[in-house]
Amino acid sequence: MTDNQTIEQLLNQHWSLLARVASAYEYDLAIREELLQEIALAIWQAMPKFRGDSSVKSYILRIAHLRGASHIDKQCRQLKTQPDDIETPHPSNLSKHIENNQQIEHLMQAIRTLPIVQRQLVTLALDGVKYHEMAEIIGISPSNVGVSLNRAKQALKQKMEEM
Repeated sequence: MTDNQTIEQLLNQHWSLLARVASAYEYDLAIREELLQEIALAIWQAMPKFRGDSSVKSYILRIAHLRGASHIDKQCRQLKTQPDDIETPHPSNLSKHIENNQQIEHLMQAIRTLPIVQRQLVTLALDGVKYHEMAEIIGISPSNVGVSLNRAKQALKQKMEEM
């Protein structure tokens, strides 16, 4: 899979998934967009090395999460409190839209406070990734995924109650 057009199609197909991964690692919209571009570049560079040992989706998610983890290592861990990417909803749906955005932002803030592996597991679970794929993406045993994910969910629940 070295054809640029094929890689471009792959990125287009999984762009929203990759954007959610980037969102789990970065709050600031401008920096998150840079991270997303870094993820896309990393995928583009890595795809010629894809051997087919896993699904393409698992492979690109692993790359995305590794890039997100390295992003965290480079950034100071200061959380911001004001969103940069506010949408303007129709007035009839304003209160519901505000409530949904607040719930999503509350969840994302709590996810960003988790340790890296827990953050990865939660975001993968939210995207419906199967346990065996999570194991491939993160590099842990499949039996450890369930235990670690349960711990991550408990930690997330506790963080959300504290916020």
